[in-house]
Amino acid sequence: MDSFQIFNQLWAEKKIKTPLFIFIGGYCGTGKSTLAKALQSKISESIIVPTGIVRATCKPFLKDMGEIYGCHTFGLYKFSQNDQELFSNYKKQSTILHEPVKELCEFAKSEMQNIIIDGNHVFPELVDFIDTNWKIDVYMKTTDEDQLIKNMTDITHPRILNETEIVTAKKLHQMTVDNIEGKGPLFEYNQPDLAIDYIEKQLGKLLQE
Repeated sequence: MDSFQIFNQLWAEKKIKTPLFIFIGGYCGTGKSTLAKALQSKISESIIVPTGIVRATCKPFLKDMGEIYGCHTFGLYKFSQNDQELFSNYKKQSTILHEPVKELCEFAKSEMQNIIIDGNHVFPELVDFIDTNWKIDVYMKTTDEDQLIKNMTDITHPRILNETEIVTAKKLHQMTVDNIEGKGPLFEYNQPDLAIDYIEKQLGKLLQE
């Protein structure tokens, strides 16, 4: 019996008192949604919450803080004078979500609902901000830049990007990878099975505590 099965059995028996939170980070086009859907089929009573949805619902409350909080990441070039400012603005978009995601997780605890949180604003700093031991984080990447853009504009997200947005997306992807490297496990977009294996092992450790 694998760790997912054990967890589901204990969950059904109401022997687990705290929900499981799985965080999936990585830039657009790195297979986060695919991984999230695969995990949802393995974890009882779990829901997927994209950080993009959280950010969209918070947008009316952030409109007075600046345009960077409402725009797409690949549109941040409009408000950035250089690459350093580009990534700084990107991280600001992430940091502003810390409190809303924390509140979401606190609500999930009261509802006893397992949650898979995926999005390009998931960074180790966000995961550290969530007060629970029952959390696992993984991160995805797409090393091939042409494949990255293809993934970003495929059938699941049929975006149309201009040349500057494409350049911005490639930069932010690499900056994201560089920022996460050494802080969390990184997997290629086409290796979700490896990410699932890692999550299962981490879940096994949690079950032993």
